[in-house]
Formats: sequence, C-alpha cells, structure tokens
Amino acid sequence: MIDRRKTYNYQTEEVDRLLKETSLKYTEIQRLTGCPYSTVIYKARKMKRKTKSEDTTLKQLPKQTLNKAKVNAEQSDNLKNVLCFQKNNVDLEEATKVIRDMINSARILGENKVDITITSVDEVQQQNTVI
Repeated sequence: MIDRRKTYNYQTEEVDRLLKETSLKYTEIQRLTGCPYSTVIYKARKMKRKTKSEDTTLKQLPKQTLNKAKVNAEQSDNLKNVLCFQKNNVDLEEATKVIRDMINSARILGENKVDITITSVDEVQQQNTVI
C-alpha cells in the first residue's frame, strides 16, 4: 500500500526557535521558514498555553502549601516580614514533609533567610508542669 502522507520542506524546530527568541510577526516567520501560517499560529498558541499553565501552577502552589499549616504573617518595626508557621503534634515522618513545604512556601514568597525552631512534645509538657 502506498503511503500518502505529505512531506513538508520546513523545520518546525526553526519555527519554535524563532517564536521563542525573536519578536517577529507570524507572517514574517512564515516567509522565513516556508511553514504554513496555520502551523505557525498553532505553535505560538501551544507555547502560550504552556507558559500560562506554568504561571497558574506557581500562583496556586503557595495557597496549597500554606493551607496545610497555620500561617500568621506579621510586620515588625523595621518593616521585615515575619512568617510564623505552627503545626502541633506531628510525627517525624510527617514533620519532614511539613518543614519541606514550609521552606518551599517561604522561598516562593521571596524570603531568603528562615529561622526554624523544633520543640519536642516532652519539652512542651515539662514547661507546662513547671509553670
């Protein structure tokens, strides 16, 4: 049986490169590469969808991770942000995941320094009995 697929004389990789690296119009890219206008538009829209979906996942990520732990944001006198994450009675396996999520949340919020304090349940009980 004869294969009736068309073979084209243009490279879609070149179209992708021109769309990413230059600010040429679609018609100019069509003329340079010989690629059909509809294919150039398809590739451009596909790239925009991909970047848009990446942007929305980055915007949603802090909300998801911050909802896992109780977060109190306060502003101190010297206008530095203080983020307080608090999660009580967590076993060690879950604690490592929670700490990782908290650090990722702080990184996404633009913080470059973090203070972490871990207190065991026994220490809290001893402090409560002393008082």
